Amino acid sequence: MRAAGAGLIAYLGAGELGTVRHLITVTPLVGSVVRWTDHTSDLVVGGYTFRAGGEGTTYPIPIIGTRDEKAGTEIGRLTLTLMCGSAALFNGVLLPLAVVRKTLEGAVVKVERVYMPTVGDVSLGAMHLFEGLWGEPSVSESVVEVDIESGLAALNVDLPRHIFQPGCSNMLYDAQCAVSKAGLTVTGTVGSSSTTTAVTSNRAEAADYFRLGAVTFTSGACSGETRAVRAYTPTAGTFTMDRPLPVAPSNGDTFTAYPGCDRQYATCGTKFSNTARFRAEPFVPRNEAAL
Repeated sequence: MRAAGAGLIAYLGAGELGTVRHLITVTPLVGSVVRWTDHTSDLVVGGYTFRAGGEGTTYPIPIIGTRDEKAGTEIGRLTLTLMCGSAALFNGVLLPLAVVRKTLEGAVVKVERVYMPTVGDVSLGAMHLFEGLWGEPSVSESVVEVDIESGLAALNVDLPRHIFQPGCSNMLYDAQCAVSKAGLTVTGTVGSSSTTTAVTSNRAEAADYFRLGAVTFTSGACSGETRAVRAYTPTAGTFTMDRPLPVAPSNGDTFTAYPGCDRQYATCGTKFSNTARFRAEPFVPRNEAAL
């Protein structure tokens, strides 16, 4: 039994369907709530605006897949695919990159269905379809696919929560790590001969200092574009991007950049001076050495 308004119940009871669309509300642990729809234009329902996506917008096109709801203690799931195109954002960051950075980990996702007697008419309100937690996603440059899992998934955790491993279990710049991203973010200027994947600059940090970090361009044709850094070399301050920029930045364009972390003890000490908060066991012996 699903909750619905009296008007919608009467409408469906008469055997009507009209145009059927979906509303998706994503509430992250940190950041602003976002709302999307699979309609061809924005919909305003319950006082909230649900954004329609596609090329030329910064919103994805959501596709509702299979839904599997269980009785008892089994975990129900709904498959959600987000067609991101080249510009879909989540709280100002390219959506696939935000997913890779685990920005949506722990987010609550609510899916509702609207029945429109005529296209754009949402006067009947929305019917609750599914609500759950953001699961383990599959990500490409332009598509994110994820199973939304019922709240019971929060009980499906490994015990003990902290697993003995050589790599740090903290997320760089989170509360457990406590390293300040703002304190390590630097500004730079693009140099000559830059391409869409290799950007030269006036930075001169040690080799791979910015690897696994990110660069955001603040002027020029690439202004607003953010890319993860695959590699960095002090030779001409060259950043190798994880994926191509839409155009090559020009000499003199500006950017901000911050370093990443490979979660190793040595990196934590030499790059961040933060070994007091390193959350792992780097000296755990290999299995064959433990005999």
